[in-house]
Amino acid sequence: MITIIKSLYRVIKLLIFFAILLYLSVFIVNNDQYIDVNLEPIPYIISAKIFVIMISFFILGIIISILTSIPRNISKNYNQFFSQRHIKNLDKKLTKEKEKNNIIK
Repeated sequence: MITIIKSLYRVIKLLIFFAILLYLSVFIVNNDQYIDVNLEPIPYIISAKIFVIMISFFILGIIISILTSIPRNISKNYNQFFSQRHIKNLDKKLTKEKEKNNIIK
């Protein structure tokens, strides 16, 4: 039963991948016109296709979001590591106290 579900999941992932691939290819074919991009402080005009500009801004957005999420993830992992370390130390102290109490009794 589980192998059937896994194989269906794999097929669904492949179908979604090919649908996205088809969508991107249609997008690239439909947006094949050239436009002029003027970088305002710099006196250059760049001629590029629309889809290249749109995809590059999309990739730039992904890179910026990854770079802004890295410090948050590092601090979360750091805090989690030291809280687990603190819990382990408390467990060791507790077991030592239990052993002391058992010896005294």
